Amino acid sequence: MRDNARKKLPTKNTHNKVRFRTFVYLFLIIPALYLLFSAFYLDKVYYGVYYAQIALSGKDKTQVFDLVSDKIIDFESKPVGIVIDDKRVDILLSDFGIYLDKKKTTDEVYSAGRSGKTITDLRYKFNAIFVKREIKPHYSVDFSKFEDKFNSKFSKFEERASDATIVVKSGVPVIADSKEGKVIDKSRLISDLKTYIETQSSQPIVIFNIIEKPSVISQNAEKALARVKALNSQKIVLKFGFD
Repeated sequence: MRDNARKKLPTKNTHNKVRFRTFVYLFLIIPALYLLFSAFYLDKVYYGVYYAQIALSGKDKTQVFDLVSDKIIDFESKPVGIVIDDKRVDILLSDFGIYLDKKKTTDEVYSAGRSGKTITDLRYKFNAIFVKREIKPHYSVDFSKFEDKFNSKFSKFEERASDATIVVKSGVPVIADSKEGKVIDKSRLISDLKTYIETQSSQPIVIFNIIEKPSVISQNAEKALARVKALNSQKIVLKFGFD
């Protein structure tokens, strides 16, 4: 009985053969799967690629362009809701000078995994089934148009800071105090607009005011006032010469 038990126990040589077979299988299977994957997606978008939550894997470039174009047209046709001081202002992206590029966005979708760098593309393909890749849209901004629309729509919600200055009251120079202002946090608005576009969001953007400090405060105007008073107290003598 003991001899039979010993015969059934796997030997070290058996373990080595199993490992060798496993290595050979993997060596053959992995490249075969890679070749099949590459052949199937030869002229198509790779697995796991999305645009605006739309799965685009397996689509050719023409199909991608049609789907991306439809999504962009629909997205651009809806105004951006911007909320400030409990008031909502609706503005189209085009009124802000923001335009989404259908062709460049399609190229970005199709080029995922096709960088031309062998190691990068190999890593991309091996990770494709595990990683979801959301492609961001390409867009351009006409900053002059953006500024014009921003000022026309939101300047009424702002109060600019005023500097301390010297004025004359009842013939006496005095300091008119500086005043802090309340302006829109434009950098945050731009950042939120960027997120809104890249995620194709439908949620309104809430913008906030920040305090604007005056450039010249009352304390800084004291020296100027002293000079004005000194000049004001000086006597000016006019002399006229006659031939």
